[in-house]
Amino acid sequence: MATDAMIPGGVGRHIKDLARGFIERRCEVSLTAPAGSAMRQTADELGVPFTAFARAPGGADIWHLHLADTYHRGSVHQLARARLRNHRIVLTEHLPRSNASDAALTEDRRTPGAHAAKTAFKRIQFAVTHAVVAVSSGSRSFLIDRYGLAPDKVVAISNGVDLSRFASSAGLPVTEPPVVLAVGALVRQKGHDLLIRAAAASRGDWRVVIAGEGPHRQELQRLADAVAPGRVELVGWLDDIRADMLAATAVCVPSRWEACAYVVPEAMALGRPVVATRVDGISDMIVHGHSGIVVDPDDPAKLAVEIDRLVDTRALAASIATTARQAAAGFGVDRMVRDTFELYRSLR
Repeated sequence: MATDAMIPGGVGRHIKDLARGFIERRCEVSLTAPAGSAMRQTADELGVPFTAFARAPGGADIWHLHLADTYHRGSVHQLARARLRNHRIVLTEHLPRSNASDAALTEDRRTPGAHAAKTAFKRIQFAVTHAVVAVSSGSRSFLIDRYGLAPDKVVAISNGVDLSRFASSAGLPVTEPPVVLAVGALVRQKGHDLLIRAAAASRGDWRVVIAGEGPHRQELQRLADAVAPGRVELVGWLDDIRADMLAATAVCVPSRWEACAYVVPEAMALGRPVVATRVDGISDMIVHGHSGIVVDPDDPAKLAVEIDRLVDTRALAASIATTARQAAAGFGVDRMVRDTFELYRSLR
């Protein structure tokens, strides 16, 4: 398996889970990533070979590229070399829809010709690939619509989590004021600013705890101090998010775009109601009003209304928590490994 990812994150976690699952199935696994990537440490932990991304792919039945950056410039060269070596090639798109690929999500002026150039680039990638994996049905639809990808070439396989690690029968906490937790990098994509503005618009007194780091930390802190003083805490990265999830009345995913956010099935498995925006991956995991609450992106006023309703109506929160815990059973890592392994078998 290969990736352009440099830092630990969802892509690295996905690859590590797949690699461990394939090793348990007695497959020979090797990892390829840019020199200096955190994937070298992952390879050492798993006891598998690691090679630098710039080198030619070695011998393998399947060469599986995981793209963190859908427009990674070195990917076409690597894919072409793998194809010339007669590998069966799988390409996983971990975040195909973003402000780089969807003009509706960008705040910047569009560069003339960029849309056509990006389309041509992706079509070259797909032309040398035997199968494409999207991590949600929404991402799959986007790839088909945006690039004209043949529907029979792309399959949706959602991210999976370790359900045993996130298993809990604990009920909702009795916390005053209630805590709403958000988890993710402090970047525009994650929409933490929208949650802060929702707190400011709220009728209630719930507090916001944001776990994550990133370039927008100071900007978010200034916003919180200005519009919701005393109600927002930025706690940085947490090595183990479970305790904070269990202490929360609800988990909020206010993202502007996603593909399949890991935090959603994690929170659901722990029996915590999720309030999320209607972005890719959410509709696969949440049925609005039953296993979670879904609102439109970029609408802090509506987000405030729904969080208020959830924290004010304990029976609703408890009902959603119970249904969410049951629904999370379909998003285990074993299912992700099994479905990916079956895709490999279909290509041989």
